[in-house]
Amino acid sequence: MSGGLIYEYSQEVSNFGLVVLNDNDTCSIRVDYDNLQKQFAKLDIAALESTNATATSLTPPRCVASLITDSSFPTTFAIPEIPEGGQDLINNGIDKPNNGKLVDIKSDKVTSIVYNSDGQELKNLAIKELPEDQSNVPGENTSGETASASGTGSAPKATESKKGGAGSERGVKGWVWGVVAVVGAVCLL
Repeated sequence: MSGGLIYEYSQEVSNFGLVVLNDNDTCSIRVDYDNLQKQFAKLDIAALESTNATATSLTPPRCVASLITDSSFPTTFAIPEIPEGGQDLINNGIDKPNNGKLVDIKSDKVTSIVYNSDGQELKNLAIKELPEDQSNVPGENTSGETASASGTGSAPKATESKKGGAGSERGVKGWVWGVVAVVGAVCLL
């Protein structure tokens, strides 16, 4: 699954984030966000939408080494041992997990300053509500524009907070901002 999952929205100590939430309450998009956007653009949406979502029985392809064409991936299918504590997580889940919730959006305008991966400020970011039968599709429902080259936007040095984590004010604020930014970022695709 190397590279097969995006598990971190904001840049944390593991360095897998798509954006940096700066100490001055701005957001800087990382090049990994751009890379993800390029991969999303390659999706065959028509093929995905044509799959049978009501199927109750599907036959997955047999896992054989010949399916792996990239030399950077191993061709063995040996499953590693479950790490210490892993079985307990499988059996019992996470004790007192932080659960998100749906919230009413009071404004569709993104008021925080957001910089693209080149350091230019993005302007006019907004959340676009879609009809219930639609979803965001890469390259459609875009929002925002890059500030002019006149220097109106220059990203601050990435000074992500060393504070944070579950339960801290910065962590909660970052999470809330992240939820809003995710919705806005998806609209950017």
